[in-house]
Amino acid sequence: GFKVEESNLTNNTYDNTTYYDSGFDYGYTFPNIEGHFGYIFMNLKNLGSVFDYYGLETLQSPQMMYGGAATLYEDWFMYGSISAHFIPDNRNQYNDTTSLAFSGIFVKGYLGFESTASEVFNITPRLGFGYGSLTFEQKFDNPIPNSASTNIFNTLPNDSFEYFNSAFLLDPSIDIRFNIRYVAIGLNAGYQIDISERKWNSTNGLLSGSPNTSLSGFYAMATLSLFDSLW
Repeated sequence: GFKVEESNLTNNTYDNTTYYDSGFDYGYTFPNIEGHFGYIFMNLKNLGSVFDYYGLETLQSPQMMYGGAATLYEDWFMYGSISAHFIPDNRNQYNDTTSLAFSGIFVKGYLGFESTASEVFNITPRLGFGYGSLTFEQKFDNPIPNSASTNIFNTLPNDSFEYFNSAFLLDPSIDIRFNIRYVAIGLNAGYQIDISERKWNSTNGLLSGSPNTSLSGFYAMATLSLFDSLW
């Protein structure tokens, strides 16, 4: 920082005191609105093996992910963020009768501490926690099948099946950003950890015969932020 000389008048005499500037302003809150785009690397091997069994094209990792966050920096030190991210609907018509769709959503909150104390370049280790859900839908366009084995998870026949795999998540991660006046570009990267049941569910409850599918996985996203000083 730079040195500032300040003179205080006390009893008609001057008291010269030397102060040092820290290089950035304390007492300010910086709200951010962020957009994110990237990929998540979940292990979909068990789910893919079910697809292979039925002769269907398997799901591949990584999955594209997009979303955003609302973030607050306090004095460019304390950090809090709420985010929502989506795996876009991936729908495929696999044959004359069957279409399959796969999608997902993740909603998390984060707390962290910015480690550089800089207004220009920020590195923030953080811990996130929240909720995630994968949705898998199977639709039959032609007549309703007459055996349970026709559908992926061997539930009763119908013209449409929708399955859910929900999870509580922990997310140790890092946020890196470079600030250019009111705009910032950066990177979010981490490893989300699935700490809940890994079987799939339907509206009728848990499907014990479904494959174990974990929402755990490494992710990385490019970020673009708009921010300003609040007070």
